[in-house]
Amino acid sequence: MIDDYFDKLKYMKFKRATTQASGDDAGYYSQEAEQTMFGADVYGNEFRVLAAMPKREKNYFMHLMEVKPQDREEVLELVPDNLKDFYVAQWDKMELKEMSENAKDYDEDEFNKRKNMIYNRMRRIRGRRAAERKVFEETASLPSEDWIGWDPRVDLDDIKLQYILQTGRDHHYFDLWDDRIKTLRRKPYLEGATDEISPLGTEKNQMSQVQLYRKAAEYNIQIKKAKINRGSSDINNIELEYQKNRELEDTLRDLGEIV
Repeated sequence: MIDDYFDKLKYMKFKRATTQASGDDAGYYSQEAEQTMFGADVYGNEFRVLAAMPKREKNYFMHLMEVKPQDREEVLELVPDNLKDFYVAQWDKMELKEMSENAKDYDEDEFNKRKNMIYNRMRRIRGRRAAERKVFEETASLPSEDWIGWDPRVDLDDIKLQYILQTGRDHHYFDLWDDRIKTLRRKPYLEGATDEISPLGTEKNQMSQVQLYRKAAEYNIQIKKAKINRGSSDINNIELEYQKNRELEDTLRDLGEIV
């Protein structure tokens, strides 16, 4: 929740900056917007796709990309919803590359059918994501126009850290480290920057979510995780340490629970 919220804020920040800038600055801000999870072209360059992901997801992604085609559906059950498009898109690119390199091994009709299927899926995914961004830009409840976080000189990770510290969460989980806390103390202009931040909604809703997930834990709804056997491309070598619903742990962490 928190990562997703700040990712979308970052996207909106640089989209706004793009419209207010010109020349090289506009190009730079446009690229920054595209390097968020929300703004990324999931069919784009693999390294740019990786750069958009939270650090804790990158190792999973690099290894799980290599599973056999028949095991990909199982991988999609493992990964968070906002990453599914990334996996599907990059698998599509791998398949197109393999088809191109081995075109002589395919029947022409089969080759064209598979290629068209992939390109149709590409159009659907890109179109849906573009529509989701448009709806968000037009309807999302965002901080006010004079919010300091919109300033391109302000690093949103500083405001994210400020929010995380204020709400008693573990900043290390969000890939934010102690040296940033030291620099944050030297930025008094960020005081009050989190007043308009509400990634989890109202406190009442937040408490109901905590109660819901605690109840789930009581009933032993376990967490699905993967320990990757480095160098393996077989889903059977991914040891499932927990059963069912990996998102439970992430949600509890987002809500400030210690798991």
